Amino acid sequence: MDSDSKKTSASPVDTPFAYGESLGQLDWPWLVEEIQKRLRTIPAREGCAELLWVPDRDAAIQTMREVEETRALLAAGHSFPLGDPPDIRPLQPRIYKGAILGPEELLDIASWMETTEALRKFLVLRRQQAPLLYRYAETAPSFSHLIYDIRSCVDEKGEVRDEASPELARLRKKAKKVHKEIHQRLHTYLTEKDFESLLQDRFYTIKEDRYVLPIKTNQRGFVDGIVLGSSNSGATLFIEPREVVELNNTYKLAQLESQREINRILLGICDHLRQDASEMEKGHAFLT
Repeated sequence: MDSDSKKTSASPVDTPFAYGESLGQLDWPWLVEEIQKRLRTIPAREGCAELLWVPDRDAAIQTMREVEETRALLAAGHSFPLGDPPDIRPLQPRIYKGAILGPEELLDIASWMETTEALRKFLVLRRQQAPLLYRYAETAPSFSHLIYDIRSCVDEKGEVRDEASPELARLRKKAKKVHKEIHQRLHTYLTEKDFESLLQDRFYTIKEDRYVLPIKTNQRGFVDGIVLGSSNSGATLFIEPREVVELNNTYKLAQLESQREINRILLGICDHLRQDASEMEKGHAFLT
């Protein structure tokens, strides 16, 4: 049997140690696994085995020099600002197709971009100590404008800010005002002495996204309103009082208008992200 038949599948880079048997003897799988444990980004961990190979001796020497610069920075107390950036790759195809990402998804993208931006600035500030590493920063993208777009519109809890647009602020203010009026009117029903005998309990709730009162079934004829449900026992009807119907309508409309405005804001941010799609790919390469 010739020697070629003993070779296992080769690495993408043709090297004297590119075969499974030789790599096993060198504990290469163990080394790759240990390196993967220490990598911060998911793409780097996934591609670690291939990224470790270089095409020739010159590239290997270059890599070792970069490693020495990295070790020198760490020895001097300079920690690389990588943190634990999220993997945004699953979100990118949706952006390219014109989809609207949710606020929390946009926060993930902002966090990833902030990591990229922080690392770029870190290397720029240390270009004298690490000129080889600085070359990566020279071609790295800047995401400051996109980070601002997201952070100025979405808060830390993943909610779109009132300040994201004057129209959203107006609609939310209107919704809050109507919401308060609904609660005040329902509270009046709960505290009216003449209404006490009609109530199954002293509370109001929501049925079909509308505020209702729990009315005793046998008292239905004394309450002017719309029945939106009943209890499992049938002893209670959930009735939307006629005086509250229009308020509920106004509140629901304000919520729908607010959501439309939120979608418009989020779509605008996603459009900006799509326009910088090539820069995001550069960002992945930079972090990896």
